[in-house]
Amino acid sequence: MRICAIALGIAAAFATVTGASADVYMNANFSGGIFSAANVKAPFIGTVTPNSTFTGSLLFDSSLIPAGPGTQNVQFASFPDISAIPPATAFQFSIGSLSFNLNNDPLAAIQYKNGKFNGFAANEMFSFGGNQYDLFIQGGLFQIYLAPGGNVDFSNLFVSGFFNIGDAALSGKTPYTPQIAAVPEPSTWAMMILGFAGVGYMTYRRRKPAALAA
Repeated sequence: MRICAIALGIAAAFATVTGASADVYMNANFSGGIFSAANVKAPFIGTVTPNSTFTGSLLFDSSLIPAGPGTQNVQFASFPDISAIPPATAFQFSIGSLSFNLNNDPLAAIQYKNGKFNGFAANEMFSFGGNQYDLFIQGGLFQIYLAPGGNVDFSNLFVSGFFNIGDAALSGKTPYTPQIAAVPEPSTWAMMILGFAGVGYMTYRRRKPAALAA
């Protein structure tokens, strides 16, 4: 019983999981739309509806919002805790039946203009109908181009649309805490070392009488 109790204490020390760094993360929703029928071409007709709207969500780090003037990009990869944030939590949205998240472009960025939300910067590669395409995003606009072999053909535009931009366009803001395994404090390390020593000693005590009896 003593060994079990000590082992449980060690396990509890290792299992301690907390959220995160000093960075302040916020979830938010955004919206946008598809331009007219002239900007939706086969094979996306029926998959993407012209003049339709859509919503998505992103995670932003309040500590990294640029304060200076001009247009600046903040990559999701620059978030200190990005490894603990699921790609679909960091950035995701759907256009018709097409869905995208940070997995499509790990180098995607949130774009700010004069310190305010201004859309995104990304190249989201995806396959559709046996061909490869690129969702090219720059600021508040996006287009879908043919991208054979990963090379974007900017002469072949299939879909185009927009994101609503500006801080007022972000809704449903809620705090987000990444789940990060805590680094044990010195006192926790001491407890674990004592625990291991206790387990070893109790095992030794149990084995010794058996060896004498033999």
